[in-house]
Amino acid sequence: MRDLLVIVAVGVGTLALRAAFMVRGTSALPRRTASVLPYVAPAVLAAIAFPALLSLGTTGAVLDAVAAVAAVGASAAVWSTTRRFPAALLAGLAAWWLVLGAVAIWP
Repeated sequence: MRDLLVIVAVGVGTLALRAAFMVRGTSALPRRTASVLPYVAPAVLAAIAFPALLSLGTTGAVLDAVAAVAAVGASAAVWSTTRRFPAALLAGLAAWWLVLGAVAIWP
């Protein structure tokens, strides 16, 4: 029961935070927040891919590390040219799947 109450409290807190921004009524973000916002998407993408690179020494999964490096490289290349997170994400996913697929059909 206590776990359920914690989950509900976190949900209510999240909704209250979202509502606070809507009630505030201004559409412009503070200058400092707006200046760092473009760096959030690449940071999230790096935070997702970096653990796969670090786990190479512990798991010995070389294929996963190669696929992660290919995905990061493709994402970085697309991000640097387009500055669009969805395009960079899709490029990284495509590179990941291509590397894994190419190795899966390799004799």
